[in-house]
Amino acid sequence: MTLKPVKPLRALGSIGLYGFLTAIALVVLFPLGFMVINSLKEVPDFARNPFGSPSTIAWGNYVSAWINGRFSVRLGVSLLVTGTSVVSIVGIGALASYPIARRLIRGGSRFYLLFISGIFIPAQITYLPLVVFARVAGLNNILGLILTMIAFQLPMAILVFVGFIKGLPKELDESGRIDGLGDFAIFRLIILPILSPAVSVVVITASLAVWNNFFYSFILLKNVNNSPLPLGLFAFKSSFRVTYTELFAYMTSMLVPMLTLYVLMQRNIIKGLTAGAVKG
Repeated sequence: MTLKPVKPLRALGSIGLYGFLTAIALVVLFPLGFMVINSLKEVPDFARNPFGSPSTIAWGNYVSAWINGRFSVRLGVSLLVTGTSVVSIVGIGALASYPIARRLIRGGSRFYLLFISGIFIPAQITYLPLVVFARVAGLNNILGLILTMIAFQLPMAILVFVGFIKGLPKELDESGRIDGLGDFAIFRLIILPILSPAVSVVVITASLAVWNNFFYSFILLKNVNNSPLPLGLFAFKSSFRVTYTELFAYMTSMLVPMLTLYVLMQRNIIKGLTAGAVKG
């Protein structure tokens, strides 16, 4: 005799699960909502009740934030640094991952371990050597920041790409060789188009890391005025006070490009994560 599952218990478990997930979502979204709501308040309104809704909508905070934080100039710098870094990370990472995953070079597994070992290096121990090297090499500028971002994000990109390529059937490569293609042609014409889910994962993770990075920009760039967006946060702190409403408006404006990128690439990101989980 088999016992049928008790539906009320199953329903109760589902309610508990959804309740737990809802609570986690609220915890994650609370700082975002706090920032957006307070970016629309006047300073006295924020000082009186930081957790309440704005009595009047102060769109002028965004205008002041853009002017005082030199948002348009810093936005261009951030787009340059992020775009160049991410394109380089994807290109170099994919090119390096294919011969490692397909064992086309001798000692590929050693190179793989060498690459991914960078994931386990604490960033804090690199600050002083990086500053000294950048000054000696003349790389305390935008170029040095881009090269630094590429170096620190490349290990994760190779980890994702190698895991994805290993899950692809080798018959794809063999069919290309039958048609007379070389290794690079096989990668460019056959493997690369299939990598779009993994590329999406690397693009969004690398973009977030580069876009939001503060400390490397702070220690590497001599000209703070022509720096990425995170350094613009200094503009709202004076010797006596912090203009929180304009600061929140500036931070909300910083969030929009990355949020837009994530929404546009959401489907491919989910495909890449699930494919890596199954194939990697």
